[in-house]
Amino acid sequence: MLANLSKSSATTRVGPADLQEPLLEPVKTMQEFDVLEMRLAESDFKKRMINYLSLVGGANIAQTSRRIMKKLGSNNLWSDFNVFGRKGKRGLKSTRFYPVIVRACVMTHQGAKETEIEEVLGDFLKRTPYLPGGRKCKKPDTVGAGVPAVAAEDVAEDVATDAAVADATEDEEGAMDN
Repeated sequence: MLANLSKSSATTRVGPADLQEPLLEPVKTMQEFDVLEMRLAESDFKKRMINYLSLVGGANIAQTSRRIMKKLGSNNLWSDFNVFGRKGKRGLKSTRFYPVIVRACVMTHQGAKETEIEEVLGDFLKRTPYLPGGRKCKKPDTVGAGVPAVAAEDVAEDVATDAAVADATEDEEGAMDN
């Protein structure tokens, strides 16, 4: 077994290009998506992308598929997609990304079926418009979302009240010590 391992590592050479991530951040716009899709026509880039996405991992096919989709694009981008391209949306299955996603999932989970991956992707794409950053999300995609806005005067009043309470507590503790 050790001999087979050393033979395989000797024939597989890893160069500097293989160590670079093919995607630095999730794609946010349709224009970025189209550019990246054109790059997937290059077989070397496609192989690097499949290997990169297969390392995302997950406990099961559903989790792996969702992680891959989050790694590839934003919720805003995926809001414009569904699997087959119905209802005015773009079909993921007709893009060069689809076989890359499927192969990455199959590399991670031996025996995974394309139909199962397709079902998970459809479910993911159906929900993305309602997630933070999606087109139909009711909450803004900002840090501190869900925290009510507070007027500056209220904050100043609370700080003054807290300081007065702290002073009163110190005075009581000082009186107890005497």
